[in-house]
Amino acid sequence: MNNQKVSVTLPPTLVSLNTPKTYVNVGDAQVRRFETQFKYRVFKQTQIIANFSHINISSDQSKLLPGGYTLSTGTNNFSALVTHQFDNNWDASYAFYQTGAVEALGDGQPVGLNRRHDVRVARKFNLARANGELSIAVENLFDDQYHEFALYNTVGRRALVNLNLDF
Repeated sequence: MNNQKVSVTLPPTLVSLNTPKTYVNVGDAQVRRFETQFKYRVFKQTQIIANFSHINISSDQSKLLPGGYTLSTGTNNFSALVTHQFDNNWDASYAFYQTGAVEALGDGQPVGLNRRHDVRVARKFNLARANGELSIAVENLFDDQYHEFALYNTVGRRALVNLNLDF
């Protein structure tokens, strides 16, 4: 691996508001990953999809980065989705996500295992010159106050209304 330092010299007409920085690409990691997906149509209108991934990162860079690369992604991640089409106009879904503990690179902080539940209900409709869909989704249904990549990035329950028009 080539570990060269790169320096940047600014043109004389350009004024820098920050002190120029030098970045060195000295990272070295080996990523091994296994992913699988399961799809099952329970009924004509109902489908289940489940996903699982196992990620193992090994690196000897822990002396350069606190925690190194090894914890920069969740080791075991899982998601499941159940969808149901009630008729030609109405459908609903339930999604579950679980992300393993992570110590994100950059400004991230150690964050424990996260779980999230989402629900969505949608209604399709036809107008004279357009087709559309109105949906309501609730993310983090049980308001688990999970953290994504840092403790300051707390996500609570939120509801979204989406109107989609095709014309």
